[in-house]
Amino acid sequence: MAEYPVKNGAGADIVTGYDVDAHPFVPRDPAGDYPVKNGLGQNIIAAAPTLTKTWPTRPDGQRVVSRYPVKDGLGGDIVLGTGGVSYDADAVALFARMAAAGEEPSAARKLLYNTAIVDWKASGFWADCRGLYVMASHGPISGRMNWKGDIYNLTPVNSPAFTIDRGYLSDGSSSYLDTGYDPLTVNEGFTQDSGHIGVWSRTDGQSAASDCGNGNTIILARSTTDVVFHRINASGSASVANTDGRGHFVANRIVSTNSRVNRNGSLLANSVLASASMASGNFRFCGRSTTVQYSARQQALGHFGVGLSEAEIAAAYATALTLFIAIGAA
Repeated sequence: MAEYPVKNGAGADIVTGYDVDAHPFVPRDPAGDYPVKNGLGQNIIAAAPTLTKTWPTRPDGQRVVSRYPVKDGLGGDIVLGTGGVSYDADAVALFARMAAAGEEPSAARKLLYNTAIVDWKASGFWADCRGLYVMASHGPISGRMNWKGDIYNLTPVNSPAFTIDRGYLSDGSSSYLDTGYDPLTVNEGFTQDSGHIGVWSRTDGQSAASDCGNGNTIILARSTTDVVFHRINASGSASVANTDGRGHFVANRIVSTNSRVNRNGSLLANSVLASASMASGNFRFCGRSTTVQYSARQQALGHFGVGLSEAEIAAAYATALTLFIAIGAA
């Protein structure tokens, strides 16, 4: 039994007999041996009363139970060991969708997700995404949800494999995730001269198949010749040397003349590649539409939207990395 004195308004000890081994958040009455004083030095409780009071659930799931109300010098309750957490409104909406799907995240996981949303908002990345998917999720349905809202959720085609906290993987021959978003037919800010697509690949290896996109927008993280191919609204692809297909890759266009590619927050190439008319075809992850291909790499994160600044790309990577380290995906 460890005793932790709590002071009242007169500076006298309020001794609750805090048992940190049996239950770290439950104050216990020490059989009334210690009179509890108010601000005038008068006894509030001279013997153990029978009143039991239960406080709200803490963010870590514990409940705090007090066997008597402990008063301050003004007669108000002193609430010991309680606490609340305020979630971002978009996080609350996301958690509700996950719960409705039978995959409500734990209190600890909610804190991680909420932190990611708040940080992505602070960097501007959140506002510039139209689709944002944390595939390395606690559940398969949650891993296909668009964090930006209940639209363009990923549809699994031919059963891509899901692994908890790791993400989705195509079978390499027929399975993929469909966003339902066709940039040619739906105006979501992704235009000929401003747009991006990004993917976090968890596995390496050479491949001839694109990891995401459609006909004129792609990322192939590591080709059979050890380059990363990228294009945003272009009739051909640019390439730059790359011998590691793992990490966060972003293909990005902010001007008509060039297409950029980043890996893990750093610019790999700003390639001269003129924009062309946008191609019809839904954006896919774990593969590519129009010129149909199926990725060989497990994917933990996917996103698309308007053109990004270098600062936004770096912040997007840093926030995702923090989340993925916490859940073991990185």
